[in-house]
Amino acid sequence: MSDQLTNIFTEIKKSGKLPLLFVGSGISLRYLESYQNWKGLLESCISMYSPNPQNTYDSYMNDIKYAHSEDLSDGLLYQYLGKRVEYEFNKAYLNGLISLDFDIPRGESAMKYYISNSMNTYTIKQQYTPEIDSFKLLRKKLLTVITTNYDNFLKDEIFSEHDTIIGQEVFRNIELGVVMKIHGSVEEPKSIIITKDDYDKFEKKSKILYAKLISLFIDNPVIFIGYSISDENIKKFYLIYMNALIVVR
Repeated sequence: MSDQLTNIFTEIKKSGKLPLLFVGSGISLRYLESYQNWKGLLESCISMYSPNPQNTYDSYMNDIKYAHSEDLSDGLLYQYLGKRVEYEFNKAYLNGLISLDFDIPRGESAMKYYISNSMNTYTIKQQYTPEIDSFKLLRKKLLTVITTNYDNFLKDEIFSEHDTIIGQEVFRNIELGVVMKIHGSVEEPKSIIITKDDYDKFEKKSKILYAKLISLFIDNPVIFIGYSISDENIKKFYLIYMNALIVVR
């Protein structure tokens, strides 16, 4: 562990408060072989029905940018792309152009089941095993773990003794000592949030979640790992955190 991280945890220990841990895809990208980020997942889905995935990807992105005169953030671009890819993937599946070796329940998104199946297994990069072992030391020193990742790496390898709250459940329960998968999980394919429609539905319900997070932010330190500073999730959580500080003042 770096000196900087050691200093951070020393200060947290002095506070006498258990921190909240927010975990982004950078953690899985670091520790897992062939892990796919948002862009990679959608490209993989496109490759299932398109003979020329790169051209198809570029065409979709051009269509999205043309349809929206304003500059879209990367997050919004991928939300719109997710919506387009899901439509094309599911249409190809229903037309028999995609063959999957697992069943898709009637009325469910074939693309989300494909994503779930492809991320359900993983291989850990062996060179990071000692680092992962150090990560495990945090298990009993955190209040709650909140992640936007779909995979089960955190649950299986780090916080195996924690309960898991998935998707819509987070709006009804904020528990201590749990892993909250707020953007869904491979365990429940339909819970996965990846398209514009998914995010719109999430935002409509998010006021309850954010209010509960603020109540936790007021009294506890917050640690963000695995996120880029430009990530829209980190910006949103940061604003929630700042609002919590304003409430206190």
